Amino acid sequence: MSEVEIIMGLNHSGKTLFLNTYLEITNVKEERILLIIVGNGNTKLENKFKNVYIKVKMFNSIFEINEKKLNYLINMYKPHRVLIEGDYLSLKNIYKLIGSHEFKNSLFITSIIDIINSKHISRVLKYRLNKIGSNIVIINNFDRLKINDEYIKNIRLRNINSFLFCIEDFEEIYVKFKNYGLVKSGFHKNIFKYLKEYI
Repeated sequence: MSEVEIIMGLNHSGKTLFLNTYLEITNVKEERILLIIVGNGNTKLENKFKNVYIKVKMFNSIFEINEKKLNYLINMYKPHRVLIEGDYLSLKNIYKLIGSHEFKNSLFITSIIDIINSKHISRVLKYRLNKIGSNIVIINNFDRLKINDEYIKNIRLRNINSFLFCIEDFEEIYVKFKNYGLVKSGFHKNIFKYLKEYI
């Protein structure tokens, strides 16, 4: 069975920048990862992650991925983890796809990571874009002097069972996770155990 991690957010929120850092700190030697990127962002995945163990598949829209295509990718690569990067609009369809009868014994969602660029907070709150619960919410490009405390409070209220990290750039992620006791040997195996206990 493959673990599925979903990285979501608006365009230009920093999802792929986060993904580059996330793979750096969670990738275990010889772990097979299928990375599905939905949409075309401004940032590209670093070349060092395009190797024999990490397979990258790009789609313009979530509607290009159906049960047959996803099943083919799972059977072909036999990944330990599937990482899906997409926007909020894709999320409902991703849930529907992964929750289908076809994948009930082969895929399960372990984490939803919500990336919010601080410039987009008011829009995310106004249109209730991050209404599906996340394990981790990351507000990047964070500047305490420019961010209304009420915005942060509202994000916290909407994600009461999530870890919320406010960072200036993604280089802080490792330290932030470590401070919460989330970085141990086999990081991605431990974080979800910890999250289950926490929630």
